[in-house]
Amino acid sequence: MPDSNDTSLLRAFCTRRDEDAFTRLVRRYLPMVQAVAMRRLGSATLAEEAAQNAFALLARKAAAVARHPERLGAWLHRAAFLEASNLARNEARFSRIPACPAASEHQPTDAMNRSEVFERLDAALQALPETDRELLLRRY
Repeated sequence: MPDSNDTSLLRAFCTRRDEDAFTRLVRRYLPMVQAVAMRRLGSATLAEEAAQNAFALLARKAAAVARHPERLGAWLHRAAFLEASNLARNEARFSRIPACPAASEHQPTDAMNRSEVFERLDAALQALPETDRELLLRRY
């Protein structure tokens, strides 16, 4: 059973946007959230990203979660698992990205490594006008 203090911390964040209250909740549940993500992903870096995403989701949905504060731990567990699953799916997708045809003279045609994909993606994003780049980054 969660600490009865979870209720007051969650309500303090919802009503006053009390950052200290949210920080205390994060510190309390972070080990569990990261462990869930680590089991699903097998990568500490990705698990950390999944945990951040889960807590960002909590910040956005705090009012809904506060209606049943006794379920906070279960809600975070599910959020962490779903965020980790999304990251695992994205990682699998990125690992299969084929090389660009224009790059075939410099790269093998079967696939680029992940760092090359992200370097090219970042370069392409930087070449876009700021409003287009912002729209893409908000969407993806």
